[in-house]
Amino acid sequence: MSTVGKWYNRPVNPPRSPVFIFLQVLAALTLLPGCAASQTPAPPSLPTASAATASAPPLQIAVDPNLPLELRAALHLPEGVIPAGRGESAPAELSYSAQQRPGEIASLTWVYALAAAFPSLEEDVPLDSLISRWKADHEPEQAPRLLVRTVDLPVFTSLWGPPGSAVQTGSLDELLKAAWQHPQAYAILPFDLLEPRWKVLRVNGSSPLEKGLDLEGYPLALRYSLTCADDPGCAQLASLLPQSNRQEDRLAVVILTGTTALVRRTALRMEEQGILYPGEQIRDLLRSADLTHISNEVSFSPDCPPGKPLRGGMTFCSRPEYLDLLKEVGADVIELTGNHLRDYGSEPLLYTLSLYRKNDLPYYGGGQNLQEAQQPLRVDIRGNRLAFIGCNIPGPDSDFARSDRPGANPCDFEYLREQISGLKAEDYIVIFTFQHFESENLRPQMGQRDDFALAADMGADIVSGSQSHFAQGMTFRGKTFIHYGLGNLFFDQMESWLRPAFIDRHYFYNNRYISTELIPLMREDYAVPRLMTPEEKYPFLEKVFAASQWEK
Repeated sequence: MSTVGKWYNRPVNPPRSPVFIFLQVLAALTLLPGCAASQTPAPPSLPTASAATASAPPLQIAVDPNLPLELRAALHLPEGVIPAGRGESAPAELSYSAQQRPGEIASLTWVYALAAAFPSLEEDVPLDSLISRWKADHEPEQAPRLLVRTVDLPVFTSLWGPPGSAVQTGSLDELLKAAWQHPQAYAILPFDLLEPRWKVLRVNGSSPLEKGLDLEGYPLALRYSLTCADDPGCAQLASLLPQSNRQEDRLAVVILTGTTALVRRTALRMEEQGILYPGEQIRDLLRSADLTHISNEVSFSPDCPPGKPLRGGMTFCSRPEYLDLLKEVGADVIELTGNHLRDYGSEPLLYTLSLYRKNDLPYYGGGQNLQEAQQPLRVDIRGNRLAFIGCNIPGPDSDFARSDRPGANPCDFEYLREQISGLKAEDYIVIFTFQHFESENLRPQMGQRDDFALAADMGADIVSGSQSHFAQGMTFRGKTFIHYGLGNLFFDQMESWLRPAFIDRHYFYNNRYISTELIPLMREDYAVPRLMTPEEKYPFLEKVFAASQWEK
């Protein structure tokens, strides 16, 4: 018989031996209070149903399916929060809401910009006109186009209804190409994805580039509201919302200007009308920037003859008190590439450098010796890392800095290439300003065009001509903005073709160069620049744009 068979054939109640009975009694005694049971702990008992702690169910949140793509990608659901299915109700909800809603615990604003190709004369578009263009049901060739990223189409469809046939979608690159092919086209773009080949337009008088912008009054600032019912899980949502794509504490505004020379008739007017007279019309504009650049081509000297009576000629110096004008208009950075710095030798220039240092006016493009003249000027404005570099090509040789004398930085392109490469490796945005050969022509000479392109190819983000007394055209080389000459800021030339000039206002966001605004000027009374009237501005810009050799 097998073992199994033997097992089952055992007696049901086999007799107990005395030893077995003794061990059973001993085991029972150990379970009584006060006995030695603690030496062998009993296994922990399982909780009863009434004592068990039920785990909290996850909090559901309904997320608007028409949220902007980048906003949706930036959402991070905290632990214990899950998205509701499409169309399902949930205690928490994130969706568009123009105003605060009941139960709202947080909100954010996602900002779009209206833009056109850079050489557009358009400036301000009423919201009603923009929505009409969105709804227009004409063939695209018969109506100005409205360009929208494919991924943004649901965003604006949810706001304005189904788009008309003039709405064209595509990627950012496709929209930019279409805008340059169709000058009347508008594009709606996320603010943080702007780049300088677009011109940002105002909507109902407001631009997202403005410092101090009231987002509640800007039509393309979309407000998204996070609401949550009375649920204990709502506290988990505090970290759900990302930052807005337009945070003003990451926006920097820099103004570049053309030639300044406080001499001859400009100096005479300063003596007659007051030292601050030339800046009266544009003071507030220049002071509005985070950083204002002035290219002052002339040295100050205590021995400089007074501006009255009139002193002509081409050997220049300025009275030290004239520095008050630059300070009054908010100068923050002085460019020293000018070719009149050493008209009276080294001493006035060394005195000028000490004057700038005393007044906390950093300078670049020149210095007390060649080593200092070659140094870039680094600045940080709200996390935007900017580096200014400038050099002088035409000389004269007597104007150049040497190892043992002050002067302007001569252009050493191989050295400049290394500098720019190093700055770009350090994540700087490079602003390169030239003192180049002068030309009274909207179109640059071939040598000027080649040198400005070279600076762009080295990695400069902006290349600007400080030398020109004549306002010249501009172009793009890739994403680099090139302006061959801005014209005079403070100088006395009053010939009709020399009176117009530019101020270029550049915008930077989150350490990216995103936009440039051209501000045309007209100079009066040998000294005073003012804003052009509309009757002056649009014909002037049209002529400049027509002469500019655009590289798209």
